[in-house]
Amino acid sequence: MLRRALAAGIAASFLLATPAYADRSDCKRKLERAYSREYNKVRKTHGVRAPGRNIRERGVLFKGTVFDAVCSELHRSLRQLKKLMVSPPYSYSRAGPPPQPPAGVRSDYTESVGGSSNSMVNPYCESSGNPQIVSPNGLYWGWYQFDYATWIAHGGAPGEYGNAPLYRQHQVAARVNYDAWPRC
Repeated sequence: MLRRALAAGIAASFLLATPAYADRSDCKRKLERAYSREYNKVRKTHGVRAPGRNIRERGVLFKGTVFDAVCSELHRSLRQLKKLMVSPPYSYSRAGPPPQPPAGVRSDYTESVGGSSNSMVNPYCESSGNPQIVSPNGLYWGWYQFDYATWIAHGGAPGEYGNAPLYRQHQVAARVNYDAWPRC
């Protein structure tokens, strides 16, 4: 008889010591369920460690002591969990100038005076920064205001004159080794 009572007492204490679900908050059932639902959603989406400590099940840890979660803490944590499920706003990057090459290295496009590949000219003075502009008299064209003879003499293709892309204009201007732009 004593043996049965002892076995029943051990079984009862075992059942009481390991509850199936520990609730460390005393809030409205609706708030507790919403918190658990969001917590599990974040955990499933972002991984086990992402949502942090489940304060409904495990309480709030403060300076090494565990306290039961109060409703305001549960509500604040619920708002934070909802924020974790919202994707960040769309962001984009703008194209910038290419990175500058190391000192002493020549490249087809090197930023210098006013964004020019030739330090003897300021293209903003020549063309106001418009790579397809034509001079009023019709003799000069482009970012650097090339005339046809200069364009051909420094490697520009005859068919490109008047419609070459900006990078090609930079390449041709870099080959001009004298001051072909006396006014700027």
